[in-house]
Amino acid sequence: MWQRSVFPGHAGGALLLVELDGPEDAVRLQSVRLTELMQAHAQAILHATSAEKIEELWRVRRNCSQAMFQLGDSKLNEDVVVPLRSQQQLLAATLELKERTGLATPTFGHAADGNFHVHIMYNRDDPEHKAKAREGIQWLMQTVVDLGGAITGEHGVGLAKSPFIALQHNPAELRAMRAIKQALDPRSILNPGKIWDPVEVWDHPVERGVVLPWDHRK
Repeated sequence: MWQRSVFPGHAGGALLLVELDGPEDAVRLQSVRLTELMQAHAQAILHATSAEKIEELWRVRRNCSQAMFQLGDSKLNEDVVVPLRSQQQLLAATLELKERTGLATPTFGHAADGNFHVHIMYNRDDPEHKAKAREGIQWLMQTVVDLGGAITGEHGVGLAKSPFIALQHNPAELRAMRAIKQALDPRSILNPGKIWDPVEVWDHPVERGVVLPWDHRK
């Protein structure tokens, strides 16, 4: 919806939001160079110079999570990170993931540091959807590691990433981490149940009627 209103005639494409900051002269020069680059590669560009126009563009980003529920009633959301040299390959992989599973894979994130939130949208009451989503997440995580990335970009392993930690770390590294945990927390009272006890979150969906803050449908 927002894409159609901001860039009429270009619905369905990717959006890149760029903010410039610094001394006025430096920002002015950067803006000229950035405009030249965008004119050479982008389908459309828009400069936001007022607070109202800036907020209009950032609303695109702020409404991403809730807008995705037009594509399915449940989602597997993974924040992954890859080196900048692998960023294009990761984005291509999200499209391949869509082809592999037949499920929508909307993605947004932080292009400046290679950290992306890859979503697999599915309907929770459809067993085939659930199976494909589960297979898709496993494939995505392995692909991220193969690209030299990490299974978590900014939110840690916790529960949701616990089934995938062995994809990123070899047995020796895992034994070392477990030994440190045992030495510092022999009774397992510090954040118990996290990381080392794999939890498959797709088998424990959010209760119906419960809407997480970032998924709030405005």
